Amino acid sequence: MASAQKDQDMAVSAPAAPDVARAAAMTSSELSSEGQSKNWFAQIVGILVFVLGVAIILYVLRLGFEMYNDPAASLRAFQTVGSKNADIGMAFAGLVLRIALLFFGSISGSLIANKGINLYFTALRRD
Repeated sequence: MASAQKDQDMAVSAPAAPDVARAAAMTSSELSSEGQSKNWFAQIVGILVFVLGVAIILYVLRLGFEMYNDPAASLRAFQTVGSKNADIGMAFAGLVLRIALLFFGSISGSLIANKGINLYFTALRRD
């Protein structure tokens, strides 16, 4: 019975595997820096995609501001087209189309920026 107890004590005090011992000896900051060094490319791609999305949003805002800032542009379109109902309708359809494209551009920029944020934080969580 004494030898069984001795074998059990030796099994409990057996040395740990090298990876486990190394991980136990590392501090949390060393572990996080090691994980970040593996995913630096994914983090950079995430930041670049986010910046691209923000650039698209800023471009759309600038286009919208230019459309708003020059209200005479629509009047010029009506003056050059003439007073025919079909021509006025086509000018109005062009205006609606430009506003729809601004809306589409803002939604696209938001989705692209969101994907960049998602890529960046996913890279931070990976081991």
